[in-house]
Amino acid sequence: LNYVVRSFIEDVSIRIAGFWQRDDVESAYLFKSKYCKNPKFFNLIDAMLSYSAPVVTVDDLRSYLTGSYYLLDAREYNEYEVSHLPGATYIGHDNFNTENIPPNIDHDSKIIVYCSVGYRSEAITNALIDAGYLDAHNLFGGIFEWVNNDYPIVDNNDQEVTNLNVYSCKWSRWVDNDKYRTVWSVL
Repeated sequence: LNYVVRSFIEDVSIRIAGFWQRDDVESAYLFKSKYCKNPKFFNLIDAMLSYSAPVVTVDDLRSYLTGSYYLLDAREYNEYEVSHLPGATYIGHDNFNTENIPPNIDHDSKIIVYCSVGYRSEAITNALIDAGYLDAHNLFGGIFEWVNNDYPIVDNNDQEVTNLNVYSCKWSRWVDNDKYRTVWSVL
């Protein structure tokens, strides 16, 4: 692992160990709530991720909207087609290849990768880091946490929409915002 990733993992491990070794439930909740509004959703994501790639929160990403970064969608195209984060570029997951990275993204660029919850995007973020894109980050909680915080999603015409493809019915329960209508491709 490169120095940046190793340092991040050590930092997260120390912070998590510090909270979980103490009986300080309030501090643990504050740590979790920074990443997710729903503690159960946090626990699900926390169990799924290996933390092998740096993560950013949806609030971090929201604060970057005035900065310079590239936002990559690692979901399947039918998910992206229904809705995605404003400014996102589709890169997919199943057929991802670093040779397909848009040519305007150089190795020094800040890159945020997201999927539904952060699992698929963690793999893509790691592939980017391995390919020399050292400022690549995984969006913790993905598009689900984005909409749970009432941030907008758009269609291919950059029009704000309320439909969100959650891939399958079982994942729809993690979208806690009644403003958004969940649709899925797989039962």
